[in-house]
Amino acid sequence: MKPSALAFIVAAAAAFAAHGADIYVWTDENGKTHLADSVPPKYRKSAARIDSSQFELSPEQQREAAAARAALEKKASAASAQPPASAARMAAPMGAQPRQAPAASASASASDCDALQREYRESLECFAPYVNANGSVKPGAFAACKSVVNPTLKCGSPKAY
Repeated sequence: MKPSALAFIVAAAAAFAAHGADIYVWTDENGKTHLADSVPPKYRKSAARIDSSQFELSPEQQREAAAARAALEKKASAASAQPPASAARMAAPMGAQPRQAPAASASASASDCDALQREYRESLECFAPYVNANGSVKPGAFAACKSVVNPTLKCGSPKAY
């Protein structure tokens, strides 16, 4: 099981325990199963209540989950601070040279930030037609568009135009 999936399950279980609300499951006329804390009037007769107490964590389990979450967040922040060199090659179109990262400085100049913001907006516009309804990106997008990192952390929020 992936660590992120485990973290999600732990967080969901903690959320269920924190709310202590009744959870219901029902199937609609299309055969789709739904899980929620409220049931539409149309399905109240067919909905079944799920005992959410089985998802409650003991204080020891809560401490372990918090420690695991902290370790995952620390690992994720360390990984995002310095991406592997192969990530730029994977995101670049075939045959294209990977974009060199701008030289690190204490603070980026306004013209550099404007250029980075423009490049980022152009990248978003290029990827837009390739985004599926569920938010995933079609594979062909990476051959047609250049993936650009959001410069907000380096430059701050973009200026309103």
